[in-house]
Amino acid sequence: MRSVFYNSNEKRIRSGWRILLFLILFWCLAGLTLVIKPLFGSMTKREFMENYSLVIISILSIAATIAVWLSRKHLDKKSVSSLGLQFSQSTWKDLVFGFCLSAAMAGLFLVAAWSFGLAEITGVNWDKAAKLTGVSENPSMMQSFTLVTLSMLLLEHILVGVWEELVFRGYLSQNMTAG
Repeated sequence: MRSVFYNSNEKRIRSGWRILLFLILFWCLAGLTLVIKPLFGSMTKREFMENYSLVIISILSIAATIAVWLSRKHLDKKSVSSLGLQFSQSTWKDLVFGFCLSAAMAGLFLVAAWSFGLAEITGVNWDKAAKLTGVSENPSMMQSFTLVTLSMLLLEHILVGVWEELVFRGYLSQNMTAG
């Protein structure tokens, strides 16, 4: 029965069980988003998800980092850097290229939406405070983008990329390949 759970050649539990334990740990840590919800006052779950997405994404990023680190160290018996998280001379070039590629794709999307009449650019607002003014009741439809709101959106998208890459391409993919 031990061979179902433990690989004696690798001296660690089998890949499928490592993935299951990792997912349980990640879900438990990510569940902290629901624990902190009452700190923001009485609101529905939907209002919390819409208005505090940066807080939620930050918690998910921290949860993913902790879960990957603990699982990689204790379950996989490997270092986190073995996932490819190493800085080299080309790291900064790759980061700049990735940001430029993302900016180019977002710019092309904006140009396409604008050319089909799906977006309207009425000006640039550099001096007003960040205020998300919703069209109807959807706060993701902003009437005015400021430097602060754009910075917050950039941070949110960077954090989403970090936790998704750590969890899916990093931990889960590596363990599925090993298994």
